[in-house]
Amino acid sequence: MNKNLYILLILFIVVSLYVFPGTAYSQLIFGLNTGLTYNGLTGDAPEDAAYKRALGFTAGLHAEYSITNDILLGLGARYYGTGTIVTYDVGEKETVDSFDISMSYISIPVTFKVLTGSKHTYFTSGLDYRYLLKAELKYLETSLPEKDVKDRVQNYEAAIFAGFGGLIRFGKPSIGLELRYSHSLNNISKDNTSPASGLPARFRFTGFQLLMFFNYSTK
Repeated sequence: MNKNLYILLILFIVVSLYVFPGTAYSQLIFGLNTGLTYNGLTGDAPEDAAYKRALGFTAGLHAEYSITNDILLGLGARYYGTGTIVTYDVGEKETVDSFDISMSYISIPVTFKVLTGSKHTYFTSGLDYRYLLKAELKYLETSLPEKDVKDRVQNYEAAIFAGFGGLIRFGKPSIGLELRYSHSLNNISKDNTSPASGLPARFRFTGFQLLMFFNYSTK
């Protein structure tokens, strides 16, 4: 496992214990989460090119603290895989190759959640900071090997998100299902990215996440 992941997981545990202290009147919820991402790009598409959304995978840990009976503040740490497909249509065969961009991050989401419907449904929003682990470009119509493009993109991404979900409770344990929309705040390409790199000069990720949560409450 990448040593950065160990460090971030340790920080997550320490910060959670500090930010979410146990008190007689507080409720701490913690657990595991997993799900799918379905993202595409927005930005300056290359000439004769179009973006297509691609599936990715995410999984990690989370903790939430009840500010009131209906409002929770959360912190998470997870692996976050994303990407997109760039296709070309130039009217000629094999002049420009379409390619897949695959990127992996360590994600640290900070969430704000409002419970509704007798606490079985909720709305959520927040900020997601992501630290880049790898970035690869794979050509789809040739036998060229995958190309490492990590030096061509920013080593971080900040995104805002909003969504809604539902909870099934079994006493202290519960299972949640959430649909989330997210949009990058910063340009992911570095300023020195050139057309020769295969990447657009400016782009951001935007898309959806379908997430499942396995929770345990201290109360």
